[in-house]
Amino acid sequence: MPRSLVSYVIASHNHEAYVAQLLDSLLNQTFEDIEVIVVDDGSTDRTVETAQRAAESDPRLTVYSQPNSGVVAARNLGVKRSSGAYVSVVDSDEVLPVDRTKKMVDALKAAPHASLVYGDAEIRQLRDRTVSRFFEIYRPVDGPFSEALFCNYCFVPAGSVMFRRDAWEQTGAFWGPGPNTDYLKWIELGLQGDAICLENEVLGTWVLHGENVSQANAVTRCAQYHELCQALVALTEKYPDFARKIGKRRQNRRYARCYVMAGFYAARESEWALARGQFDVALSYERSLTNLALWLSTLPWINYCSRIAYDLAAKRFLREIA
Repeated sequence: MPRSLVSYVIASHNHEAYVAQLLDSLLNQTFEDIEVIVVDDGSTDRTVETAQRAAESDPRLTVYSQPNSGVVAARNLGVKRSSGAYVSVVDSDEVLPVDRTKKMVDALKAAPHASLVYGDAEIRQLRDRTVSRFFEIYRPVDGPFSEALFCNYCFVPAGSVMFRRDAWEQTGAFWGPGPNTDYLKWIELGLQGDAICLENEVLGTWVLHGENVSQANAVTRCAQYHELCQALVALTEKYPDFARKIGKRRQNRRYARCYVMAGFYAARESEWALARGQFDVALSYERSLTNLALWLSTLPWINYCSRIAYDLAAKRFLREIA
């Protein structure tokens, strides 16, 4: 096949119920110069068969399979097997607007110094059939892109990104914990050029159906935030100039926030000892009145009132920062 301008890479795992919709939305894009690479990561349902049926009727789609090795390995294999100058990595349970490719390609062509483009996404709650916008919850933060991402939270919806292949090759393969590999890569790509935000365009979909990696209990959440913190530390070691630009104080504040969020989820499940341990680590990174108050909130007797406060915070003020 001749080289396509745009490559879509899909890492799939047991998404038989969703992958056909995604492939249909991709193969019917208004911008046709694309290839679609599906890398199935050891599915035990009929995800592979569903994708292969679609490939039989459209030569732009290629399906690979690998033993269960994780989303990071699947995405790296997909990018390596793709050929496009522009690459977009999407999840196999998304449904994408049919005009998103053209909008993103136009944006990158108009900004030759940009390494990536991203936009808003729909968050679809399948259980209660509600739809909201990603940017309504995770607002893009002003300032230099990579610094803002590192120091705050991931305000880039994973499925709404398209990046230049040469920028990806400069930074290397996806790495880090599976739930955070996108976040880490966006920070890296932002160091290679400008980041374009199409703030008023819905370019992706985040489907919450109870099977997502992000749906986890307190113990798993705490482990994920610890892994995220360690990955952020590794990122500063990989890019020392970037680390110096951020400064140690802002780095420590970001690390502390990882453990604050871990403690928050533990406290919501009344895992008070676990929460106190997380807040203790947060205090070791940043000694602030807020972190001290959180630690105190987990103490016996005080935590009776704290549980109500954490529930209210989750309903009204929670801005998840990972």
